[in-house]
Amino acid sequence: MRPLKEQYDIFFFFPYYHIGGAEKVHYQIIQSIPNKKVVIYFTKKSSAKDYYMQFEMANCTIKDISKYTDNKWLYWLNVLYRGIISSYINAQHNAPNIFNGQCNFGYKLAPWINKGVKQIELIHALNSFSIIRIPYLNYYTQSITVAQSIIALHTQLYQHIKVPQKYTNAMQYIESKVILPTVPITKKITETIHILYVGRSTSEKRAYLIPRIAEQLQHYTSITFTIISDYTYTGTASNINVVGTITNADMLNAYYTQSHIVLIPSSTESGPLVLLEAMSNSCVVIGTPVGLIPKYIHNGTNGYCIQELTDDDAVVNQMTRAILNYTQANYQYKIAIHDAASATAYTHFDMKVFTQYYQKLLA
Repeated sequence: MRPLKEQYDIFFFFPYYHIGGAEKVHYQIIQSIPNKKVVIYFTKKSSAKDYYMQFEMANCTIKDISKYTDNKWLYWLNVLYRGIISSYINAQHNAPNIFNGQCNFGYKLAPWINKGVKQIELIHALNSFSIIRIPYLNYYTQSITVAQSIIALHTQLYQHIKVPQKYTNAMQYIESKVILPTVPITKKITETIHILYVGRSTSEKRAYLIPRIAEQLQHYTSITFTIISDYTYTGTASNINVVGTITNADMLNAYYTQSHIVLIPSSTESGPLVLLEAMSNSCVVIGTPVGLIPKYIHNGTNGYCIQELTDDDAVVNQMTRAILNYTQANYQYKIAIHDAASATAYTHFDMKVFTQYYQKLLA
C-alpha cells in the first residue's frame, strides 16, 4: 500500500550505528560506493549515535526500524517487517544487491528475496552468528570476512558440523584499511613516553588490564597512560588519564600522533582497526597474538606481539616487559621501530585497496 518512492541499487542491513570496529567497517563500505543509490536498514537499538553521522555523510537513505524489529514483546512486528521489506526489494524494477552486515534480521529476510537478487553477507568473526547464519547460507552468493584467520576458524566449524565444502569455498576475506596521512608521520621521541589504549570496555577487549599495567609502572614518572574508551576507572593511579569515547577522526588522530605506544590486550579480534590506525600514525603496537596482529607485527622490529593470550596476569607481565624494552632502548632504535611501523601501514593498509574491492563486489 505504501511502496518505496525510489529505486535502489543496494539494500544494506546492519544492526547498529553506535561506536565499534564492525560499525566503522560498515560505514567505510558505504562511503566507498558514492555512485550507488543505497538504502540502509538499522534493525537493533543502538546505544548512541556515535557513527550515525558517518553514514549520513555517504548521502544514502537511512531507515532505523529498530523500535519495530528489536522488541521481544512485539516480535510479530519483526515478522511483519520482513514481509514489508522483502516486498520492497522484490518490486524493484532492476534486481538490486543485498548486503547483510552480520544482521539477524537480514538472515531471516533472506528466504523471502527473489532468486534473481544477489545476496552478500559480511561476518566479522567466529561468534554466535557463525551458527545462526548456517541455515541461510544457501541464499548467499558470497560470504565476506575480514581476515584469513576468520576463514580458517569457520572452516573448522563447517567441518565439525558437516557443512558442505562449497560454502567454505564461497568465503573470502577483505582486510580492513584506513585513510593514511598524506605524508608519513615522524614520531617525536621525548623523555616522557605516552601510552594509549583505544577501544570499548567489552569483555574481549580487556580494557581492565590497562590500569593493571599502568599501576605496575607507576614509579616510572616518565611513562603516562591515556584510555580512550567507555571504560570507567575507579583506581587512584596518577599516571592514568581516561578521556572517554572519541568519534571525531581528527581528535582521535591527535592522540595517536602524540602517543608512542598503543596497547591491544584483546582476547579475540578479527582486525582490529586500532592496529591499522596506530601504525599509520607511526605508533608502536604492543598486542596479543589475535587477528591481524601476528601477521603484521614483527617482534621488536615494528612493534611487539606477546606470546600469552588467555591468562590475564601473564598478559599484563609480558606487556609490561615490552614497554620497558622500548623505554630503555636507545634513541636510534626508537626512531627505527616507529619508522618501520609507519612503513608497514603504507605498504599494507591503504584504503584505496578496500574501496576498489567493494566497488567491484557491489557493481
